[in-house]
Amino acid sequence: MTVLKTIFPPHFSNMPRRTIPDGLLHDILSACLTISPELFFRFPTQVPRTSRTSRNTQLLRVSKQWLRVGRPLLYSSLTLSEAARTKEVAFVLKHDPRLGRSIRYLRLEGGYCKELLTIVELASSIEGLYVNLEIESSDSIVGLRKSLHILKPRVLYLHQLNLAGLRRQNKNITESREILESMISEHWAALKRVYLSDAFPISATMAAALQNAPAAEEFSICTSDLKVWLSSSATAAYVQTLMQNPHLGAVKCRGRLAQKSVCNLLQDIPGLWVTSALLIFVD
Repeated sequence: MTVLKTIFPPHFSNMPRRTIPDGLLHDILSACLTISPELFFRFPTQVPRTSRTSRNTQLLRVSKQWLRVGRPLLYSSLTLSEAARTKEVAFVLKHDPRLGRSIRYLRLEGGYCKELLTIVELASSIEGLYVNLEIESSDSIVGLRKSLHILKPRVLYLHQLNLAGLRRQNKNITESREILESMISEHWAALKRVYLSDAFPISATMAAALQNAPAAEEFSICTSDLKVWLSSSATAAYVQTLMQNPHLGAVKCRGRLAQKSVCNLLQDIPGLWVTSALLIFVD
């Protein structure tokens, strides 16, 4: 409500709500209800995400106009984490398609049931996509399987953990990775940036997919992961592969603690030292 107090005069509460133009109201509510992509797509291992949306939905109770203008803003960044939530959102979007067209950022943490396809078919404006690959063997991925073929993201976040050499592995994860690799390398012509989560399990097939991504300009990886990958000849080869993408302009390495170790390792790998200029270390 601080934003409202700053923008509106003290006597605003006595003004007729209908006097506010929709365009102005949209800008005001956008400042209160939306969250930046950087915060929305944060990986679980990074600083905890904060969401102002959950604290300010009461603003939509001010009037019917505020609800009409503000409700689509709540759907601009959509998180799905379980089947019940996916089914609920699919039902809402079928009855109000304009909400689907409002979705720009989609965070898929779970709920990959068939209703996910309904949501994606009604959401033609999605440009940012987050996919959690920590999938249980008992989960349904029928919706994810079909939806990935429809989506055309410009930015992709992939989350999967490989801790101390241990990672969850099952048929659902294997199939989901295979579909994603195919989409990245052959179908997602608008994909510009790919972010891999901390402790992401790199593989020969994923590296090849990133190498062949037709429009990829930037990859983002954890510096500590890069250090681990360069320490093994097998995974160092994967790094060399992905860095050979001809469209690649930068590989952003998140975190500086392992920067010196990475630079030292690169000096011992001639094939990679040539392309090391692509590396940009960020906090």
